[in-house]
Amino acid sequence: INVIARRRSVRPLLKRTLPRAEALVSVSRPLGTELEALGVAPDRIHLVKNGVDVSLFRPRDKGAARRELGLDETRPTILFCGRLEAQKGLGELLAAFTRVRSARPDAVLALVGDGAMRAEVDALREKLGGALVAPGPRPLPEVAKWMAACDVFTLPSWAEGTPNVVLEALASGRPAVGSDVGGIPDVLHDPRSGLVVPAKNDVALAEGLLAALA
Repeated sequence: INVIARRRSVRPLLKRTLPRAEALVSVSRPLGTELEALGVAPDRIHLVKNGVDVSLFRPRDKGAARRELGLDETRPTILFCGRLEAQKGLGELLAAFTRVRSARPDAVLALVGDGAMRAEVDALREKLGGALVAPGPRPLPEVAKWMAACDVFTLPSWAEGTPNVVLEALASGRPAVGSDVGGIPDVLHDPRSGLVVPAKNDVALAEGLLAALA
C-alpha cells in the first residue's frame, strides 16, 4: 500500500479491486487512510495492531545483556535492527551517527541485520573500530538480548506499516527514535516512549538520538 499502490500502472487496478473486498485488515491508522483513498469503504477497514512476544521481549538487565553479547557496559549504545537497505533509512542513520559521535565520542551504533548496504557498513566499521558493531542477522532470542543491551532503538525508515521492531523495543523497556511514516507516530505518541523525526533527514535524526541518549 505504501509503495506499490503509488505506482501509476498499479493504482487503477487496486482502485477497481480493493473496494470489492468484504473486509480489509490494516495494521495502522495511516494504512487505513490509504485504503480509503483507494476507494474502500471505511466500515470495511479493520484496524488490527501488531503483537509482540512478551516472553522474549521484556525488560531485562542491560549490563547482563551486554556481557552476554560482549559489549562495553559503559558506552551509550544505539541499536538498529532490520534490513541494511536505503529504504530503511540506513544512509541517514550512518550520517547521523557521525554527528552523534561529535557530541558523544563514546557512542556505539549496533546494526543487526543484513542487506544491500552491507559492504558500506563493513567499510565504515573498519574505519570506526569499536564504535560500529554489525553482527549480521541474528535469531529472534538474540535480537531480544540486543534490545535489552541498547540505550536507544532507532528505525528511520522511509515507509512502514506498524513495524514490530519498534513495538519490541518498547516492550523491552527501551525508547525509540523513529521517522514520521506509517504507524510509527501512533506507536510513539507518548514522548516517554521515544521521539518522532522527519524521514530522510540525518540532522533531525542525530538531534533525536542525542536527545534520547540524554
